Amino acid sequence: MNKKRIRQMDLALRRRLADRPAADCLAGHDELLRRIETEGYMQRFAPLFNGARLRCADVLALCREALDALCGGAPQEGWLSYAYDYARRLLYPEKTGAEPYAAGAVFLLSVLQVLFAAEGELLPHDPAWTFDFLTEQELADSDSRRSGIQSQVDGKLARVAEIDRQLRGTMTELFAASLRRGEGGAPTVEEVRRKNLALQQERAELLARMDLAEDALDDKPACPLCGDTGWRGTEMCRCLRALCAQEQIRELSKLLDLGEQSFDTFRMDYYSTSFWPEWGTSPRENMELVYEVCLNYAQKFGRFYFKNLFLSGAPGLGKTFLSACIARTVSENGHSVVYDTAGNVFAQFEARKFLRDSDDGREARDETRRYLGCDLLILDDLGSELTTQFTQSALYELINGRLVGGKRTVISSNLSMEEAAVRYSPQIASRLEGEYHLLHFFGEDIRLLRKKQL
Repeated sequence: MNKKRIRQMDLALRRRLADRPAADCLAGHDELLRRIETEGYMQRFAPLFNGARLRCADVLALCREALDALCGGAPQEGWLSYAYDYARRLLYPEKTGAEPYAAGAVFLLSVLQVLFAAEGELLPHDPAWTFDFLTEQELADSDSRRSGIQSQVDGKLARVAEIDRQLRGTMTELFAASLRRGEGGAPTVEEVRRKNLALQQERAELLARMDLAEDALDDKPACPLCGDTGWRGTEMCRCLRALCAQEQIRELSKLLDLGEQSFDTFRMDYYSTSFWPEWGTSPRENMELVYEVCLNYAQKFGRFYFKNLFLSGAPGLGKTFLSACIARTVSENGHSVVYDTAGNVFAQFEARKFLRDSDDGREARDETRRYLGCDLLILDDLGSELTTQFTQSALYELINGRLVGGKRTVISSNLSMEEAAVRYSPQIASRLEGEYHLLHFFGEDIRLLRKKQL
């Protein structure tokens, strides 16, 4: 197992431990977390990747020291049994007393998740390990039964089939529409819930008229937690949150390449370790600091000390790549993200003003509403646009409107903060300098370095 993969596994573990419920359970164990972060914790598991399947008992043996530090001992039933039951209680919440070994359980489960993910990439696919136990004959029988009942229903009351189609498509369609309108998802989710409940009620009444049970046409739900409704009581189910994240990333991918761009694939070796006197450090050391700020900003979005970032530097130094990494992580955590170039943004503001009653004008109003209302706006290549009195006004509306609304923004630019202050109005300069955390990018052009390596 190479060092790059070990580093990726360490990053993956750190991300898991920084999120709930791990972060809640591990509060107060800062010393252990710092030691895990600095020592390259996942390196100790490398010998287990010897071509054979991982054994939980072997992983547990290597985790004993950390578990003892967290809990001072083991639960009576043993760590593996306790961790299994703890995971079950997280998936299917039930009233329990205090969980004295919760910190150990979430730590062990987090390590296992990272290791099994790596195992899935390294070892060849084995169907026996996918828990796909349905035989082809069972599947054929299920399809045949469903087909027979469906034909009966379609023959007597075709409305049932139409309701099934609508139920399958409403969530995706409406959430995608919400993203286009810049609503962030919440109004649409409530709209989906009301519409689907009404459709389900109508469907049940129609089936009852034919003496069929409500689940007569139902397959086993894809999500056992909510039965594919998207809701667990008044809370949104994780399956619906995942759907929202998928739609969000699909929208982002229309403008931003999210294929291989993630914090785990970011390469530090493109940045020189040579000292640059004008900056007082090397490009590598500087980028390590920039990377950590961006990573924490994305993982702790809405809770991180810095609310807004200004990425400044020459072209080809990784600004857009890190912007994509931030966009991916924030989207995957269920927040609404909009990415666009400064030129496109100002063009939409211009169309909104001068093409008011046209189709283009109405579309521009929707776009500008997205820019102003999304949880995170990533404004790329500020300074490349033709600066006019109108663009000055549009930029002020955008920056000030988002600050007033408590929305987060990441701006990338080839301009320095000083150059931006000269180029734009004093009101804009004041807000950029006072409300944005500046991250400098310097070094050799990565695009040229890649070209030389080809």
